[in-house]
Amino acid sequence: MFYILTYLHHTLMKNIDEINPIYSKINYFFKNKFHFLITLGFFISMFYIAFFHHPIWTETDGIYWLNFGKSILEGNGEDVIITSGGVGGAVLYAFLDSIFHDSFSTMKIVAILSGSGIVLLSFFITKNIFNYRVAILTQLFVAFNPVLHYVSVQALNELLPILMIFISLYFITKKELKFFDYCIVGTLLGLAAIFRLQALFILLPLLLFIFLRNKQILKNSLTVITVGFFFLLAFSPQIFYNYSTHGVILDSWPNYYIGSIYALQNPDWHDKIHSLDYTNLYSIITLDFNLFLENYFYNLFIHNFDILFNLGFGTFDNLSIVYAIPILGLLLFLGGLGYILYNKKMLPKNFLPLLFLPIIYFPLISIVPVYRAYHLLPMWLPIIIICVIFILYVLSKVDFFKRNSPTKIIFNKHQKLNIFSISVVIFILLLNSGVTYKLVDASFYGNQLSTLENEFTNIFQSRLISDQSSYDVILISEILKTQYNIEESYVMANLPHYSFYSNSNFISAEFSEGNSDDTILDYISKKNWSDFEILTSNIHSFPPDRLNRYDTSPNYLIYQPYFSDPNLALYDSGPATKQLEILLNPNDPRIPTNFEFLFQSDKQQIVLYKIHEPKD
Repeated sequence: MFYILTYLHHTLMKNIDEINPIYSKINYFFKNKFHFLITLGFFISMFYIAFFHHPIWTETDGIYWLNFGKSILEGNGEDVIITSGGVGGAVLYAFLDSIFHDSFSTMKIVAILSGSGIVLLSFFITKNIFNYRVAILTQLFVAFNPVLHYVSVQALNELLPILMIFISLYFITKKELKFFDYCIVGTLLGLAAIFRLQALFILLPLLLFIFLRNKQILKNSLTVITVGFFFLLAFSPQIFYNYSTHGVILDSWPNYYIGSIYALQNPDWHDKIHSLDYTNLYSIITLDFNLFLENYFYNLFIHNFDILFNLGFGTFDNLSIVYAIPILGLLLFLGGLGYILYNKKMLPKNFLPLLFLPIIYFPLISIVPVYRAYHLLPMWLPIIIICVIFILYVLSKVDFFKRNSPTKIIFNKHQKLNIFSISVVIFILLLNSGVTYKLVDASFYGNQLSTLENEFTNIFQSRLISDQSSYDVILISEILKTQYNIEESYVMANLPHYSFYSNSNFISAEFSEGNSDDTILDYISKKNWSDFEILTSNIHSFPPDRLNRYDTSPNYLIYQPYFSDPNLALYDSGPATKQLEILLNPNDPRIPTNFEFLFQSDKQQIVLYKIHEPKD
């Protein structure tokens, strides 16, 4: 709220600057330093949440990336497959861990700094194009976005490549572009692609913009070649690694996720898509072209569109400027888009590269259903800017207290906020702040949404690490660390956290593999697991075993009943065997005699067993 009140003070005091020079000095300070103040506030807030409310590493993907990087640095890269990105993040985080020996804190710091950089750059990118008011309002909405808050305190491989993309957007939106600017843009996007391949979806619209921006075809073509060259130059370490390690230029398996998260499937297609014969996009499309089109248009117009604007289809994870209220963010965007089209002749030309982003990025990424809202962050900024334009130039013309308020809305770079538009801004920022609080409370402490009175009371309650919903990870890991030779032992579990904290080896299992009549011993030996289930387990285990060369068996089993994330696994075949559920009752006589019970959670359905060598 301090940020909001400060901005309102700046707006209201502007008209009396000429009367009182003190106000003029205050005005000058906020006009030149306020964006830094917002960034500092964001950094402090995220640092507080990350290190005082998120002490247990529960981000599965973050640990996977760390494990991948460790294996690569140890010379075991041929056993690693990163299905959703390059090796940049994995190698960087493993390298930092070898120096600081605290990968969780290191990756959180990288995320906080990257998120803060995105907040600051959102101001400078917008200021390249529009005036101070548009830029500062855009920055406020970016800084108060719950998705950015949440991912900024997570130890994941997400925000650093997005920061690189935002830096490239700063250079491409400069009013006068020089050769050096194009080199920077290509280089940054190439580096970002080593971390996340979505950077390719940013490169394509920018190249298209450069080529079509005017009639100087030859000059534009040379510029496109320049940007493409520096992109490939920066991306070349990834190409060299892929070819020298795996003999391919791009080592990515889009079928891995498509087979799991496409909403519309049939059993025959589902069985085929996970084959290694369908690891490129062309083979996936031609496997069943009609089914592909059905899924594509479902992703484009329903699922991903809901993630972007919160259409009320039950997706809590979204990027709408008004996070918690369905449709409202879309209405603000459509209003701003209509205003831009109405005043298109007065639209700054350096806004065009940003407008190209959602036009190209969104249809391309809709080949798959976006299962996390932050995957749309690279194309998100122009949408926020368009919403801000509607608030500043349209809603600011609305005056409920004057009958004869003007109906003609024109572009005015000195447009001021009125009481109504200020109220809208305050409402959105307060609402988004409340959502962030509840995201933290529910994610880290497991508290469900309650009455407003109870929620307000809970804000001031002290929180202990034992109150964390994932505290069982610590309890189980402490038990594992006391076991003899745990560093050489293998722990089978559905999450890698236990092995990370106990410094043991990890066998990945979802507890949905195998056949319906499998016994517990059949399951842990992977007797009836499909080839794809074995591959999925091997590439997520630690050490990874992409080539299936090692015959490992678990020394410990941490069982938690199979649960399907509705935002991730849209195609759910359910658990294959119910036999594993008897493990939840340690006194059940059907449990194998070589299983020694060690722990059972009193909060969740989690049990820990030590597996001894079976007696003859």
